[in-house]
Amino acid sequence: MVVAVSLPIGFRALGPEEHLASFLSGAYGLGLFELLPIEQTEGEDGGLQDVARLVFVGSGGQRLRFRLGLINGDPPEEGVPMWSFEVRASANAGAAVIERTSDYPGYGVYLKLEVAGLYGSVREVGYKYNYVRLTFRLPPAATMATGGTLIVFAPSVFLLDATTFNRENLPPQSAATADMDSEDVTLSSAWRLLNVTLIYPLVVGRFYSFSFSVTNPATTDGTTGLVWELWCYELGGRVVAANTEVPQFALEAFFQLAEVSPSSVLPTQSPNEVEVQFVLGSTQLSANTGSLVVQLPEGFAIQEDSAGTSPWCLLDTGNFFSPGQDDSGFAVKPLPACSRCTWQSSFVTVELLEALDVDIAYRFLLRLSNSLDIGVENRWRVSTELAGDTLHLAESVPNFDLTPMPDIGLYSTDVREGFVQLVLIQFRLTTHVLGLANIQVRGPLEFALSCSEKGIPAPRGLLPADTECFLIGPTLQMTLPDPLPYAPYQLQLQAGEVYIFGLFCANPEQYRDSGTFQVRIRGTVATASERLLDIQPYLLAPKLAAPLDFLEVVTDQVNPAGALTTVTVRFRPPLGASGIVRAVRFEAPPGFVLATGIGGPCMGFSSSVLQTGDTVLPPSACSGASPQSVLLTMPEALPLLGADRVGLTYVFQLGMISPLQEVLVDLLLLALSPGPGDAPLYAASVPGFASNIPGLRPLEPGPLPEEQLVPQPVDNVLEPFSTVQLASRGMPWSGRCFWLLLLAPFT
Repeated sequence: MVVAVSLPIGFRALGPEEHLASFLSGAYGLGLFELLPIEQTEGEDGGLQDVARLVFVGSGGQRLRFRLGLINGDPPEEGVPMWSFEVRASANAGAAVIERTSDYPGYGVYLKLEVAGLYGSVREVGYKYNYVRLTFRLPPAATMATGGTLIVFAPSVFLLDATTFNRENLPPQSAATADMDSEDVTLSSAWRLLNVTLIYPLVVGRFYSFSFSVTNPATTDGTTGLVWELWCYELGGRVVAANTEVPQFALEAFFQLAEVSPSSVLPTQSPNEVEVQFVLGSTQLSANTGSLVVQLPEGFAIQEDSAGTSPWCLLDTGNFFSPGQDDSGFAVKPLPACSRCTWQSSFVTVELLEALDVDIAYRFLLRLSNSLDIGVENRWRVSTELAGDTLHLAESVPNFDLTPMPDIGLYSTDVREGFVQLVLIQFRLTTHVLGLANIQVRGPLEFALSCSEKGIPAPRGLLPADTECFLIGPTLQMTLPDPLPYAPYQLQLQAGEVYIFGLFCANPEQYRDSGTFQVRIRGTVATASERLLDIQPYLLAPKLAAPLDFLEVVTDQVNPAGALTTVTVRFRPPLGASGIVRAVRFEAPPGFVLATGIGGPCMGFSSSVLQTGDTVLPPSACSGASPQSVLLTMPEALPLLGADRVGLTYVFQLGMISPLQEVLVDLLLLALSPGPGDAPLYAASVPGFASNIPGLRPLEPGPLPEEQLVPQPVDNVLEPFSTVQLASRGMPWSGRCFWLLLLAPFT
């Protein structure tokens, strides 16, 4: 017997040379079809129809199943394409027709929507702020006379967010809703939907784009080969065009943290002990077939002795550089002891014999020689591989500069032992910071850092207004606000801008060590994962001193912002003071100018008696130690006590140029020391006069560049207008080449 299938006009059947129809095994029996040459007949409208004829051997009542390869034709003006079927007695011409079915409605065929691209801004798994853009246009043969609806079907592993919808160049008043809680369990289990309502029709042939936020799946497992769909409906439910095979953007596993910390930031330094730390953020790394790969920047090399026996790779660092509790809140582990380090050229590979888990901070140590070139771009590449394929990737991990982080300063407002002071951190960035970001400050353990004192929070200064302060162990972290949902890549901090913020610091009762503070800035630069952007590990801790008995700073007249104001400074050592003092340091908050430059002369310095009890200073030289501090040096020791063993009250006058904008902390510091570079013996701080300076501008960061400003979308506030019943979505078979048919022969 022969089955003859008359295809709708415009459809083309593939001949025997192009495709064989095979009789499927299983519940439908065994056997083979023979596909005869395609014949053509004249249809009812005079057009030619392809007729596919298949010879089969079977018995009555047997259910048959076969596949036909064909090319879809254009969709009809109305309805769906119609098919006809015959069961003939033989393949001979004029053979008897045993059974016929005519005008059988087949599957819907739609014009193919041209999708130029589905672009995901972030390809890391688990990332919440992936901004996805769809670019498409209607085919030339399409017609759209009214408004309608665009529906995006995404695989269910993605979460769609309509609140960040940006219509871009879609018609005005277009709005979107995300159907993440569909009542259709079957549909919602396979797809996530974004419904875009179009008040006005689309212009055929014009490219349109729109974008929205997507949360990527938490793992790459099961995401290979997934596709998205885009359907365009006219008002009333007619399908204008559709694309059911939009390839998705590739997904990669990511590091929650990947950074390297040096022991030396000096060029040509050897060895440099570099600690590598990473946290897997999405996918476990399996044993045996898994490995970690670190690519060194150009100019850096593994440090070995002449015999090649130096342990250049230390798997268990013993927290040599870092505290036992990780600053980022992750549990800390060394790499498994059974791992094996190898290196070739600039690549270090750690072969793993045990699996690595997510949310664990793994650390190991490399002994390197720094580059001879001070201008080298010190950026590392850290990745994991599974069976030879890249799994996790941190493409460009900024490390230490071969000179310390430029334009950063730590300013003490009170160096008295046992007192709580405000420490100011001022810095200038060399690169923009966007996305999730934080600033970490860590000092010697003797200095207790805190975010507030007696219920008063430390000033945020020029950091974004919603910046939050946290204390993680001994490390103080300033966490910048989350990115804006509708503008996830808007700048948080700008390159070239000066930023300043404060933190509270409890000075120890005694401290004579030369410890250092470390400042780290983590953030995002043109990537999604947080990276170490800058590090300055050598900010000297304040040198502490006993308190002075008395200090005051007064002025007869406070001049406007940017003008010179003369102040009178009086100080008195404590009762029973001792020691040799040949230097007096006077410091104002950042923003004031006390000298023409480092080593330059002071402005209007003098020492003369103004009231009873004043004592003039011995002959002294006044020079600038920094823009906001001066140093008074004298060839002979300063007498501290009078004949009655009571401290002498010294007085001097000094000119200060007022700042142009408000200062963060208005405290003036004076310290007495044996010499210019020695630790102070006595010190005190008093409030200044900044609050009385007329014409000060508010302390606020510079404006964002115009090209970085992203206005908040306004279309989202409109009530969405839905014109399509989602449950009535047709079968998305447009353009697919295989057609399945079940039929029972006549008996």
